Amino acid sequence: MNVSKCLFLLVTIVFSLKTSAQSSSIQENINISNFTTSTESEVFFFDDESNICFIDFANFNVNINSVTVKDAKGQEIFSEEVWDLPVNTIYELSTRDFKSGTYHLILNTYKGNMSKNIEIR
Repeated sequence: MNVSKCLFLLVTIVFSLKTSAQSSSIQENINISNFTTSTESEVFFFDDESNICFIDFANFNVNINSVTVKDAKGQEIFSEEVWDLPVNTIYELSTRDFKSGTYHLILNTYKGNMSKNIEIR
């Protein structure tokens, strides 16, 4: 009986440490240039005519888990999980329904959140 309690306690401690380590690293903002060898213009391409922001995942040396967009007030206006896409994906983010202004694009990884301000005209 004591062995099963000890085993349960050990598993609980290990799981809680792993969970807290993941959540603390995800909250951290990291510089996009730390995770790509390409220039920013090779990673992000904006097509003003079709209102699409292209993000080339192949240029990152980490996997992208989700893409989120927040408005100037910090409210989330778009979010999509992308962890199951191929690592060489060119992700298409439609900005057609966005009003003019500055938005905060967040790329979430297991190492942290990479962010970039984007301007919609």
